[in-house]
Order: sequence, then C-alpha cells, then structure tokens
Amino acid sequence: LFMPNLEEMIFSSKIEASLELFNHNKPGICIDYGSVWGTLSIGMAKRGHQVIAIDKKNEHLNFLKSRTLEEKLENIYLVKDDLNDIKFKRIADYAILNGVIELLTKNFKKSKELQVSFLKKIYESINLNGQLLIGVNNKFSYRYLIEKSDSLTSSFNELKSLLKLAGFKQIEDYC
Repeated sequence: LFMPNLEEMIFSSKIEASLELFNHNKPGICIDYGSVWGTLSIGMAKRGHQVIAIDKKNEHLNFLKSRTLEEKLENIYLVKDDLNDIKFKRIADYAILNGVIELLTKNFKKSKELQVSFLKKIYESINLNGQLLIGVNNKFSYRYLIEKSDSLTSSFNELKSLLKLAGFKQIEDYC
C-alpha cells in the first residue's frame, strides 16, 4: 500500500535470486552498499548472514527498518552515510553493489581514477576470500553490456578493467 508502483521491484524474487551466485557455505558479514529498499539485504539476512545496509536516504532506511521489524529479522544493521565516505577494512565475507555502478559511472564517467578509487574501497572492505556481487540494471539488453556502453552502464569489459585496477583478481560475469 505504501508504494504500489515499486512493489514488484521491492519484493522481487528475480532480484533476490541473484544472491544464489554467492557461495553461501557459511554465514558471514555482508555489506549492502546502497541498499535502497533492502531487497538484497533482506535476502542475505534470511540466509543467515549479518547484514550492514548502507544508504544515504532516510526514507530508504526507514522503509528497510519497517521491513526488518515486520519480518522479525534482527541481523540487519542500518547505516546512514554517503558511500564515498564509508571505509571498512577486511570485515565483509560478502559485498553487494546493486544499481550502484550506474551511479558511479554517471557521476564519475569523466574520471576513471575516481571510479577505481571507489572500487578500491569496496575491495578493501572484503575479506581475502570474500565475494562481491554487482547488479547492473540495464534498460536495453544483455548485448549492450557485452558490446558497448552508454552514459549510465559500463560494458562487461569496461567494468572488468576497473575491477582489476581496484585489486580484484577473479572476476566472473553473468547475464
């Protein structure tokens, strides 16, 4: 009832299914950078992980708080902050950037150094055997991600290049 136009996205089993790309062999700490409405934060919490959900908007965090209370989840910790100011050191077993890369490329398209600097912060927050899931919302098609980019979306090759410069070594892409 709160936002019927966003219900399909907020409670999307398709978006949550992307969490199955993680190896959930043990419960761990997950940082959801830019958690927004908490679809993936809730999914990770239900899988037994401790979740740090970070967003800069009160309305997002208040909504997520309501969801955690409704679902009786006590393993989600809400953080209100700008993603550029967050600095964790090797605490996360899992990290999520869902829809964040589009903002990163939109805001920093002219500066590869700023993109790499942001991704280095993410890399430094993850344990050495940790995993990062990047979700990219693409309004065109999977071919666009493979062949070329637009002003809001990096191609797989562009994103892989940025991730390698940030320190990531094992990178797998999925459509």
